[in-house]
Amino acid sequence: MAATEVWNVFVPVRLLNKSSAYLTGQIDHSKSSVYVTGVSLTYTHRESDPIVGYLTSEADSQKPIPFPAGQRRPSVWLTVSRPKSTNAPGCRVYLSGNSDPCRCVCVTFDPGDIVSSYIFTEEQGKHMSAESNVTVGGLLNVYGNVHASDLNLTDIACQSRSRKHSKSLMQWIFVWCVCVLNAVFTAVDWILSVVSMKWCWAHICAQVPALVGHTAFKLNRFKKMKSACASPLKSSLVLFDTCGQQLLDSALGVAVMLFVVNTSCADNVATAVMHWADDTASYLNDLLHWLMGAPAGLKLNAQLTEYMGHFFIYHVYLWSGYLSVLRPVLGWVIWTAAVFGMLGISTQLCFMQDIVSMLTLHIYCFYVYAARLYSLQAYALSSFWRLFRGKKWNVLRLRVDSALYNIDQLCIGTLLFTVLLFLLPTTLLYYFVFMTLRLVVLSFHGLLTIAIESLNNIPVATFILRVFKSKSVAGDLLFAVVQGQENIEKDKCLKLSLQTTQLPMKTLYQAAVIHLKIEPENPEQNKYSWAELLQKLVSGHLVYPWVNPYDRDNKEKLS
Repeated sequence: MAATEVWNVFVPVRLLNKSSAYLTGQIDHSKSSVYVTGVSLTYTHRESDPIVGYLTSEADSQKPIPFPAGQRRPSVWLTVSRPKSTNAPGCRVYLSGNSDPCRCVCVTFDPGDIVSSYIFTEEQGKHMSAESNVTVGGLLNVYGNVHASDLNLTDIACQSRSRKHSKSLMQWIFVWCVCVLNAVFTAVDWILSVVSMKWCWAHICAQVPALVGHTAFKLNRFKKMKSACASPLKSSLVLFDTCGQQLLDSALGVAVMLFVVNTSCADNVATAVMHWADDTASYLNDLLHWLMGAPAGLKLNAQLTEYMGHFFIYHVYLWSGYLSVLRPVLGWVIWTAAVFGMLGISTQLCFMQDIVSMLTLHIYCFYVYAARLYSLQAYALSSFWRLFRGKKWNVLRLRVDSALYNIDQLCIGTLLFTVLLFLLPTTLLYYFVFMTLRLVVLSFHGLLTIAIESLNNIPVATFILRVFKSKSVAGDLLFAVVQGQENIEKDKCLKLSLQTTQLPMKTLYQAAVIHLKIEPENPEQNKYSWAELLQKLVSGHLVYPWVNPYDRDNKEKLS
């Protein structure tokens, strides 16, 4: 080892108050680093914590401390002198075979700040620079496994033990709250599952209500909290975040519930919604009569557009009758949605999603009818187009192969292709109109879904700790030059102070929200990409955004 290399020496600040003693620690030759972990009054060699140097009370440590007789000199030896009138401790690093000290960087820090940080222990390397990541990795490897029975780092172990006792009562209270919420959401999930016929054939044909899916999500979260106790630091912070999020959610929901109950506005809202529904029915009738004529000057097939127009007008008439059934009970439904505020405002938003789905059932039906007719017509046209080119689709090998057709097949194919081609503009226009209406409804559902996911993933406890600048959520390192260094070149030692700093709110949110989300088994199934969505819209396949993967798989099998 060359004497010109620079060594990094990490010294816990608490050890500078100890009396003169030998220093124990670990040496990492690959990183040229020495990690001091404790002190020993006697020169006793141990494999886990070997002697790496000496701590002296003398201000001058220009010469290395002599070794006891019969002891083998280690490859790296350091001497650390406690500061007197200055905050900078003296440090020397001697390599084997060299009498002169080599250059070194002495870093004083508090290991408790590193070990107690949730960001460092659980999210190491994701939000720091490469240099800070290497530093934190080495410190956690050395100071992360600290036991109270060890002589080394006794102060740190005592501090961790005192923090554990101070949090034990609060953690027990939060665990009890999680058990209660788990029981409540289990009961609600069972009731809603029975009401929505979750275990029968209707669950395959219809979308699961948003309220049922939201309740199952909450239930899975609390079940995960009950079983996730492997990492005490991680489980404590995630537990506090989960309970804090539910407390905030319930507080907002109860506020909305009190407003609705005290002001008796449920009936007024129901009346306004029914007026909107009646106006929507009137607008749809006008739209269908416009499509039955010459919309935008387009020449459509008169017989087909008249048939489809009367078909959809009849469904609007049926939907008006359906609204007359909902009219007496809609106020009670809105009042019930407000009462669900005890479970959180996110539950109320899910209830609102189901109410919107219930009120826009006719738009969904129109979209399905038009999409099925358009997709069938487009599939037939593509098949006849392959027939003209002497091709066919091989269903076994999933490819287009060459084929021979006789004159009768070509004649019938030509006639059917011509008929379908001239009917396509009429079908395409109806499909485009109702697809647009369906996308408007789905966009509103998407906004509610984003609001619900945002409410369900707010790390409340993490944000509170961040406001009070707690060390538990510190996520970056700050190296500061210790004041009082007279001659760095002469001492061959640069004294630094290592401190933990807080992350920005956005970065902290990204680090904390990962453990609050319940990801599906296959995340790619939970949503469409823009290319996939556009492809399904062009081909006429039904679009099911914001639907659980199980429901989508079953629906695609049926389609």
